[in-house]
Amino acid sequence: IKGIYLYHVFFPGISSFGLQTAKNAISLVSDLIAAGLYGNIGIKVIYINIVEDLFNGPALISRKRRFIWIGLVIGYWAFAFIVGSAIPQFSNISGHGIWKAAICILQFTYTFPPILYVSFTMQKDAIEGQIEYTPGTAVETLHRDTWHSWSCWQRGFANRWWLNTFNILLFLAVLATAGLGAFSSIEGIITTFTMNGSATSFGCGAPV
Repeated sequence: IKGIYLYHVFFPGISSFGLQTAKNAISLVSDLIAAGLYGNIGIKVIYINIVEDLFNGPALISRKRRFIWIGLVIGYWAFAFIVGSAIPQFSNISGHGIWKAAICILQFTYTFPPILYVSFTMQKDAIEGQIEYTPGTAVETLHRDTWHSWSCWQRGFANRWWLNTFNILLFLAVLATAGLGAFSSIEGIITTFTMNGSATSFGCGAPV
C-alpha cells in the first residue's frame, strides 16, 4: 500500500517514517500518471505504424478501431505486467539506468546532441570551401574534394576546432557514463538474484 518497493532511490534513507510514506505516495501517484500517459502514446504509435500503415486497418479516429484498440490496450499492459513480474526488484532497470537512464534518457539528452552538432557544423563548414553553384553547372564539377579527402575533414573541423573538440570529448564522456550506469544495473540484477531469500521471477514475495 505504501509503495515501498516502487522505486529504488535515495529516500528510504530518510529517518522520518512519515516523510518516507509521503515520498512513496508521491512516487506511486506520479508513476501511475506517467504510465498512463506513456502507455497511451505507445499504443497510438503501435496502432498508427502497424495497424494502419502495415495492415491497412481502420483509421485511429474511426469507430471501427475500438475493438482493435481495446485488444492493444490489454496486450500492452499484459506485456508490461509480465516484464515487471519476471524481473525481481524492477527498479534495477527503471531506476539504475539500463532502459530508462543509461540506454534511453542519457543518450537522447547528452550523447546524441553534441555528436550531431559536430556532424552538422563540420558539413556546414566543409561546404564553404566548395565552388559556388550556378544554374546550368553540373553538380559533379562543384566539388573540389569529398569526405574521402583529408582536406575536406580538415576544413570542416578546423573552423570551430575548440567547440568540436569539446563536444567530441563530451560525447565520449557521456558514453562512458552510460556504460557505467548499464554495468551497475546489470551487477544489481545479478546481486538481487544471488542473495539468500531473494525474490524469484513471478513470485509474490517482497523483492528485498
